[in-house]
Amino acid sequence: MKQCEKCGASLEDNAKFCSNCGNSFITEILSSNDNSNNQAAQTQNNNENINNQVAQAQNDNNNYVSQVQNINDIGYNNQSNNFQVQDKNLNNMNNMNNMNNQGPKQLSISKKNLTLILAVAGGLLLLGIIIFAVFSKSDSKDKDKDDDYRVSSSKEEKEVDPFDGLEVKFSGTSPNARVDIDYRGDEKDINSYAFKANKEENIKVGEEITVTFDEKHVYSSDYEIKPTETEKKFKCEKVDKYVSDVSEIPKDAMDKLKKDVETKIDVYFSTNSDNFKSDTAVYEGSYFLYTKDESSRSYNDKNGIYLIYSSNLTADKGYKKIESTKIYHPYYIEDIILKADGSFTYEFNAYNGTPKGNCEVQAGDYSFHFSGYTDFDKMCLEQLGDKKDKFTIKANDGIKEYK
Repeated sequence: MKQCEKCGASLEDNAKFCSNCGNSFITEILSSNDNSNNQAAQTQNNNENINNQVAQAQNDNNNYVSQVQNINDIGYNNQSNNFQVQDKNLNNMNNMNNMNNQGPKQLSISKKNLTLILAVAGGLLLLGIIIFAVFSKSDSKDKDKDDDYRVSSSKEEKEVDPFDGLEVKFSGTSPNARVDIDYRGDEKDINSYAFKANKEENIKVGEEITVTFDEKHVYSSDYEIKPTETEKKFKCEKVDKYVSDVSEIPKDAMDKLKKDVETKIDVYFSTNSDNFKSDTAVYEGSYFLYTKDESSRSYNDKNGIYLIYSSNLTADKGYKKIESTKIYHPYYIEDIILKADGSFTYEFNAYNGTPKGNCEVQAGDYSFHFSGYTDFDKMCLEQLGDKKDKFTIKANDGIKEYK
């Protein structure tokens, strides 16, 4: 019989645990044998194995925590069933007792010490998780700051008018003008990328756009810029313009257009027929065309004007049977542009100066073909019919409306 050194209870000699308090008894008898070096070395190896097993027991947190919990739930009588690792260790120790009976050494691992080891290990694990979470959150904030181009708010503020030195220029042809923004001010930390227009293209003459200053795109190593204003309006001016109504054509420019058409009619009859003559051409009016889709950038699709003239054709040199015939001469002028400098440009859409259309004039047994129309409605249908879906058509100077 032996006594528990913790609670004093009487126990069997071969008892491994106290049935009263649960104290563990692990006695390892180690002896040194000066005459047997091989047995001493074996004993040292066994001791190292025991130490490794204890370290393994300390690291295996999940296993040991579960085992300690089971002990608290079912009592100390079932300790031998739960501490399988300790039983294995005790078997190894008993084997060593048989091999060496000299120099006893006692190794005792109590429940209290094991719980303390597990608590420390668990605490270290929890501390590691907390540190990782804190640094992860800090990295996330730093990344958000990297995405923000603003300088640190801890720097001294400086009031600046960002639009002082900003050049806003319009180019192209209205209604398809565009805006270009270029910062040329004295603030070295402000650049053109800090400005944004609410509309960058398809701008008309007279239209206002808003330019906004975004301080997030300012890089300053010395101070934080505080803008005195963050947006400003600019009017589109001094660009070429497609004329959108006949009233926008200056009088002197319209007079020049008419004179050019009258000259072309005279040249046409004087060079294309020796048998007929035409009296002075008469201006009947005009049809002005303007695109319904101002955003389109296709060629020859913005505007145009038909100048309609008429003249009476009579026979000459023997063709006496022909009666005076009225012919309409439509001339189409397109790409009518009022330049920024006040000048006026246009293009005639006519082959060798000939009017549009084709008509037949009968003189006795003979028929002759001329450019133009003897039927006004046919002229309108052929010249305007395929354009009404693309253009707005306006009649001017008393000519018949086309519907």
